[in-house]
Amino acid sequence: EQVDNTPAQVLSFAEDLQGQLWMGGPDGLFRWDETISAAVKVELLSPEAISPAVNVLVADRDGSLWVGTDTTGLVHFKGDVLSRILPQSSIQLVFQDRLGVIWYAGKIGKLKRLDQGKPEKDSPPWFGIGVSCIADDREGSLWLGANGSPHCLRQLKPASAVSFDHIAACVISASDGGVWLGSNAGLSHVAARSGPETLTVDRYYKLIRS
Repeated sequence: EQVDNTPAQVLSFAEDLQGQLWMGGPDGLFRWDETISAAVKVELLSPEAISPAVNVLVADRDGSLWVGTDTTGLVHFKGDVLSRILPQSSIQLVFQDRLGVIWYAGKIGKLKRLDQGKPEKDSPPWFGIGVSCIADDREGSLWLGANGSPHCLRQLKPASAVSFDHIAACVISASDGGVWLGSNAGLSHVAARSGPETLTVDRYYKLIRS
């Protein structure tokens, strides 16, 4: 570990069950050390190797940490044990659903999941290409920002798509059972509905710079 209190960029961060803050970016993985008020670099490879860029961090509910890197795949920290999954892959998206299942997607955005900590064998992607963000609602449905527009998977099957003219960049579940969508044009809300019909945005807020 190396002390560096000025990581150049932080693209993702997560806080684990122990209250440890982790940060990731082009310069690799860092943990915040309260005792010295500085970021400490954590080596994912040998000290002589160039640290892989970190695209995404997810704190698992079991206290471990998932690290999606740009060149060395998916890395799992559990205590002092480091495991590499999907080596030599680029991981852009990692998500843990309400059941504790870990989902991931690479550069081309094909959504897959882990089975007992390992990639599912002989399993096609649960969704095609272009998955850029993911969330689940209180009913357990998965919402994906995919191919520019949001889609909903119910019971792991495509259930509906949102009529959307903008590029969905982020999605988060709402307290009313629906979802909030962030896009290149502002903030939108999709109400909770049942059935396979196409969903529509029921509220739209254009963000204005002051």
